[in-house]
Amino acid sequence: MKQNNSLLIAYRILQFFFGFCGLLFVVFTIVMIMGITDAAFAEQFNIPDAGQPGAGVSLNWCKADCNDSVNQLSVIPTATKWWILIRASIFFVLTLLIMRRAAILLKTVIDGKTFYRENIEAFSQMAKYGLLIAALSAFNFYYKGDVEEASLFSWSLDVPFVPLMFALGCKVLAEIFKQGQLLSEENQSFV
Repeated sequence: MKQNNSLLIAYRILQFFFGFCGLLFVVFTIVMIMGITDAAFAEQFNIPDAGQPGAGVSLNWCKADCNDSVNQLSVIPTATKWWILIRASIFFVLTLLIMRRAAILLKTVIDGKTFYRENIEAFSQMAKYGLLIAALSAFNFYYKGDVEEASLFSWSLDVPFVPLMFALGCKVLAEIFKQGQLLSEENQSFV
């Protein structure tokens, strides 16, 4: 059977993004831990979307304009920094797990094993990871610490449509592949 070049290209691109995402995870973790332990280092960064719901966090490096930022990493309380680090780490790990399952799935399809149990399990696992991302990205909180504002603690809630649609799509594909496996087994039993 002739190999599909577009699937091979997709597999290579997925491997590249897996490595890139892993590198971002390492860099983000180092910056956040340095930001927690070294106040001078933390002054170079701000987190514009701290406390916002969603799957991810932005960490901006700035030279001089960070001093005016309410979300400058050095003024964010340590408890909130740890929350941001843990939450973002969970997102990174789940994203890497999804990419790993997608790579396994592409590899089996490239090898001509389309409607096999491994692919059904891969889609089911990706759906579970998508639901976990949806659950975690639906809410966020922000502890402001000792500031002179009216509220020291804020939280936000959102409906994460993209992760939910991803999970639903993966679950539907798992069922489609399960039907394909049953049809494949029926065809093999006739031969």
